[in-house]
This record gives sequence, C-alpha cells and structure tokens, in this order.
Amino acid sequence: MKTILKGLLVVGLFFTQIGDAKAVSQKSEDQSVWNNYISVKKTFEKDVHGLVSTKWPMEAKLSDAHLKMELARLGQKDDQFDYVLKNNPQRIDRNKGLDDFADLDWSSKDQSALVRTDKSYADKSREVAGLEKAYTNLKGRSDFESHLKEVKGTLEYRSIEDRYHDMVGRLETTWKNIKRDIKN
Repeated sequence: MKTILKGLLVVGLFFTQIGDAKAVSQKSEDQSVWNNYISVKKTFEKDVHGLVSTKWPMEAKLSDAHLKMELARLGQKDDQFDYVLKNNPQRIDRNKGLDDFADLDWSSKDQSALVRTDKSYADKSREVAGLEKAYTNLKGRSDFESHLKEVKGTLEYRSIEDRYHDMVGRLETTWKNIKRDIKN
C-alpha cells in the first residue's frame, strides 16, 4: 500500500511539474510574441512619422511630439502586459488579435496596483500624461491631425499599413498556436 501511495505521489508530482513547465513555457512564449508585437508597433509608428515628416517637413515639431507620445504609450502598454502576464495571465485571450489585446481592459484598480508596486511604471504614467497634455496644447495640432488623415489615404501609408498588418498577422498565428501547443 505504501508503495502504491508513493507511486501515486510521484506521478502526481510529475504531472504538477509538467503543468508548471507548460505554464512557464506559455508565459515565456507570450512574452516573446508580445515583445515582437511592440517592436512591430514601434516600427509602424516610426514609419508613419517618417512619411508625415517627408510630406509636411514644416510640421516636424508636431510630428516629433506625436511620435514621442505614441512610443511612450507603447512603453506603458508593455508594462501593463507584463503586469497582467505575471499577476493575472488568464486575462490574456489568445483568440483575440494582438491589436485588440493591446487595448486590454485596463482598470483603475490595475493602474493603482501597478503604480504602487513599480516606481518606473509610475514615472512612465506621469510621462505619458505630460506628453499627452503637451501634444494636445501644441499650436497647429488640429491641422497636423488633418494631415495625418490625408496621409492615411496615400499609397505610401497603405504600404506601411500592409507591412504592419502582415507582421501582426504572423505574430497572431504564432500566439494562437502557443495555446494549442501548450495543451498537447
């Protein structure tokens, strides 16, 4: 009887370790896909900035402020993803697209908890708020945003956007396959 119990205990520990290994593997795979997504998103923002700066060089200050704000927001999103992955990974829905997930349901409770536990995130949050305020108050912002809308109608923009969607599509396929592979 003791041998059977010991055997069951060993088997139970083995499957627990497999489950733990799968969870760790899934988290590291999720992190890898997310890091690549953030990189693709930053490249997209920089490419759009380059296009706008080329078409309207006189609005370089506004374009630079817009890019800086968007990159800071991505840094903040990156920290939010890390927080969810570490503290509440079941909130990560691999069936949604990465762009949809990037707009995750971030609550004031999440915000307070992360600000309280991570000083660098608190600093980033203040930086993002400051950049948003500064951008909103820039003279000529509405004209610049009109130009952004015009840019979206150009062939160059569509090329940048197609490249972005292609890369995100590849990452989404990888991300969705993680769930399937981890289960097996």
